Amino acid sequence: MTAERAAEIAKLQGKELFDAIKHLEPEKLKDLAKLEPKVVDKFGALLGSQQQKSLADINGVLSKYGVEADGPIKQWKSMLGKLEKDTAENLSKGKLPASPADLNDLNRARVNAPNLKPQELQKMVSDIQSELRAKYPEKQFNFVVKDAVGDAVMGDTKALYKGRINMQIQEVTGGVKGPAFELQLGPKHLTDFWETPFKMPGSPNSFNIHDTVYKGVNNLLKDDDLLSKVGKGLNEGKNLSREEAIALGRQAVEKTVDSYRGELQKAIVQAKNGTKSLDFASTATLREQIAEIFKTIKDDPKLPEGLHGMKP
Repeated sequence: MTAERAAEIAKLQGKELFDAIKHLEPEKLKDLAKLEPKVVDKFGALLGSQQQKSLADINGVLSKYGVEADGPIKQWKSMLGKLEKDTAENLSKGKLPASPADLNDLNRARVNAPNLKPQELQKMVSDIQSELRAKYPEKQFNFVVKDAVGDAVMGDTKALYKGRINMQIQEVTGGVKGPAFELQLGPKHLTDFWETPFKMPGSPNSFNIHDTVYKGVNNLLKDDDLLSKVGKGLNEGKNLSREEAIALGRQAVEKTVDSYRGELQKAIVQAKNGTKSLDFASTATLREQIAEIFKTIKDDPKLPEGLHGMKP
């Protein structure tokens, strides 16, 4: 990224700005921000404008259901962090570095419904698709829907994620992909279950159940070295072979993941019943299990992303 090119990009607005940076890899985006810091604010303003327009369209559809979508745009720093992570993964597989065009949640929002009604959530998604097509007949859209409220998923006792629909909305008029908008629809009970922050001994950071289990503890099952460390850490003073330590680590991790599934099911029952608020206190045992595992591997360089936590 040269100073001249950065200066050219800094003069752009709106769609032209996005088009100029959408294929830049993280290092070039960092250079751009250093050379022309105002690009960061311009990009934020662009996403903010897109957010307002998309929410106006979406909430115009959802108003008849008595719910509203809301949420923040992805900040520049957060975008870079995601791109760096994805780039590292891509390169390990012989793929090209990630760029903003690869992200589907630069604009995003969530519907926190007062209860869980799967068919109603599915109807919301269908209505959004049909009404966007009707409102903008000159445009073409690509809708990607991941439905985790259908009978098959809801009845799957092993599922780690259910009770929400994730929907990606992207304009693709003329074969040209525009920025994608990610919309999540589900009950507030599940948002509170997954995202209520809590602390763990040995770290100043804040954690949540979604990341610590879905992106953390569950991923330990793929790594025998970490499982061995968990097994030994939870059984201090015992002379364990590597195989024994792995088995005990796996047992602890699977027990914690099973506890998570049980608490997720409790949250779903509360959401279906329309309980006023989630009983988050009931997750205390699960959080203790997570903390015990975290303690054994918190300083390991291979600590899964979901167990890093959010810095204060």
